Amino acid sequence: MVGTWPDRASATTTATFAPGTFTQRLTAFAQAYVRFASRDAALFDLMVAAPRRPGADPRLRQAGDRAFEAPLALIADAQADGDIVAGGGDRAATATLAMLQGLTWLATSDMIGDRSIDAVVAETIETLIYGLRDEASS
Repeated sequence: MVGTWPDRASATTTATFAPGTFTQRLTAFAQAYVRFASRDAALFDLMVAAPRRPGADPRLRQAGDRAFEAPLALIADAQADGDIVAGGGDRAATATLAMLQGLTWLATSDMIGDRSIDAVVAETIETLIYGLRDEASS
């Protein structure tokens, strides 16, 4: 069925495979993620929150985990390539997810005013990436 959660999640994670630098690819993914999450809040909740609720169908958790495989691989590749600091467990992924969740809240709470969500996301990614760079390579 076209338009189902896996279809939409797949379209969002496809942005991580776009050509470009790590920053460009992460920005494309983040913009798609925030647009998806803010435009279809109920489906987003099903994808992110519902699988972690007690008694949830394990298939929901598996599907949600699969949706995050591509951005996690993007971060791992950036660490391996030296684009961001390697190691630190899931520090970069956690920071990225926290930023995405925060941006989604800002977008759905009308906290960004008349600014474009894509512009706000791009600026925030730039700030995040700058903070994740290894100081020795700057």
